[in-house]
Amino acid sequence: MKQIWTLYRYEWKKIVKRRLVWICMAISAVMIAATVGGTVLDILYEDDGETETMYQAFQKDKAYQKALEGKIIDQELLEETMAVYGTIPKDVERYSQTEEYEAYARPYSAIFQYIRIATDMVTKEARQWEADERELYDMHLEMLMREADSCRLSQDEKDFWLAQEERKTWPVEFRYKEGYWRLLDCGYTIGLLAIVVTAICLSGVFVEEHVRRTDQLILSSRHGRQKAFWAKFLAGLTFALALSLLFSGLSFLIAFGIYGAEGFTADFQLVSGGFFPPLNVGGAVLLYYACMGIAVVFVAAFVMALSELLRSSIGTLSFVVGVVILGIFVNVPAHLRILAQAWSYLPSNFIANWNVFNARLVGLFGKFLMPWQAVPMLYVILGIGLAFLGRRAFMRYQVTGR
Repeated sequence: MKQIWTLYRYEWKKIVKRRLVWICMAISAVMIAATVGGTVLDILYEDDGETETMYQAFQKDKAYQKALEGKIIDQELLEETMAVYGTIPKDVERYSQTEEYEAYARPYSAIFQYIRIATDMVTKEARQWEADERELYDMHLEMLMREADSCRLSQDEKDFWLAQEERKTWPVEFRYKEGYWRLLDCGYTIGLLAIVVTAICLSGVFVEEHVRRTDQLILSSRHGRQKAFWAKFLAGLTFALALSLLFSGLSFLIAFGIYGAEGFTADFQLVSGGFFPPLNVGGAVLLYYACMGIAVVFVAAFVMALSELLRSSIGTLSFVVGVVILGIFVNVPAHLRILAQAWSYLPSNFIANWNVFNARLVGLFGKFLMPWQAVPMLYVILGIGLAFLGRRAFMRYQVTGR
């Protein structure tokens, strides 16, 4: 064990001391900062020679949302919201630029947006809606059932979600939660960045000895091939985990620094009405980033095993990036239920919040598991298999032709 630990520290230093790693880290830090917080510095519009940045607009909207903090979205608040939105001229398309919106409706814009996401109404429909608390809940339930039908859920799955729906609190209490919403909204980009950087940094862990022709020395080590393999593999996995934690930590730091960390216990429905799980916003964000971290570590295992099988870092990197690009542009039709579900479990697809909290369930021993419960377990099992597959290739490798 001591020998593996010594080799592990050596391999870890080899990874983190590479110039490419630090270049990737620097570029990633800039991209994360731009993704999570950059837009608040953009110019929103100009009016009478005065310029309002998105950050200034955010501060104004934040103050309005703080004024609504703790209010129950009941019949009274719904009526207030629709009454002030009724002051906006109905023939105006860009209503947010009207004086009526700025003077009367903007303080209630967060409630209006909740009405839209809870019912899936477009803006035009929502502006014409007559406030009715019971109808709002019914429309919300109808939207969830439409989502269930679009995902081709079985009746048992629908019954499962209906039981989960009964655990939700209704009517919803409004809470300010912009920091957590931002983390969910930017998570997919951050996850893709983590996967690509992991592939770039780890695709050469096993290959570089073959390329530099130092593999004869490594493979004839007195500590044995097996210990050398596990030292390399564990160093790669811990690097991927550290990378994921670093990216997540930086994202949290920026999001909370700009938008605030308030609203951890806010209802998940305030962020996205189309998600089924009865979670709070803070718990959902932590769950989401934990799933992202497991996905990145799994990708690390895949990259290292594939690189040892192919004996090529370029080939491995090309394959991983190709799959990532394919996942972005290819969408499997929902009516192909099994294929669509399997496609959504691909790491580069699963890191999207709409897949982590997807309505499609996994049946196991007579019980249903949600994606965020089932997929990480699948990654662990497959990751172990990849480890032994890579070990097999590493142990059987013979240096020839020199």
